[in-house]
Amino acid sequence: GDKVTAGDLIAVVVEPNVTSRRIVLEQELATLMTDRTRVQYVLRNLESDPNAEGLGTPEVQLAPLNDFIQSQHIAFRARRNSLLSRMDRLDVHAEAAARVRDVIALRLGAAEDYVANSERIHKLGHISDAEIDDRIAELYEVREDHLNAELRYVEITNDQAQVRASLREAEATWRDDLRSRLYAISSEVATLQAELDALRQQQARFNLFAPDDGVIQNVFVSSDGAVVPPGGHVAATLA
Repeated sequence: GDKVTAGDLIAVVVEPNVTSRRIVLEQELATLMTDRTRVQYVLRNLESDPNAEGLGTPEVQLAPLNDFIQSQHIAFRARRNSLLSRMDRLDVHAEAAARVRDVIALRLGAAEDYVANSERIHKLGHISDAEIDDRIAELYEVREDHLNAELRYVEITNDQAQVRASLREAEATWRDDLRSRLYAISSEVATLQAELDALRQQQARFNLFAPDDGVIQNVFVSSDGAVVPPGGHVAATLA
């Protein structure tokens, strides 16, 4: 005898397979949405601080990341730490090589001045040919030492440049891994969302609505959970 208005929901009929699949999809979708948020968080941190690992403060570092991102980060962090350690060693070597080169450069300048003065004295006949030859030979040795020191310094700076390039490559790979994962998650989210929307529409078709204003004349299902066969009567209304 209850009055109903056209469009009022009279009964909700649940198809078990649709409902169970919808629940599974909603759980999977919630997990993916969480993963997507976490990957976006890491990427934002990388964009705001290119020299960071993108994980933010220690308390939110590895814990929020899914297994894929965590394994990728462990590999990136090991590679990055190794390169940074090597760069630290190279910085020390470069500083030492620069000092050696500069000391030898001073020696070279002094040796060149000494030979130039010796040549003037030699022209005046105050030193022998053998003496001037020895002094010139010593100058060539210092020049060779200076060249070797310069080559050593250049070798170290080249190694530094290679390590910097490797660091940039490792960081770019880390970002690419994150972006690839983000794209994959977004694709999965879109697929699951489409399937979930379709299931919800399918579920909605099982709901019974009053076709017109009227009064409920009879209810054929007396309890929640009752099984309704295809074509079975649920309720009757009288306009």
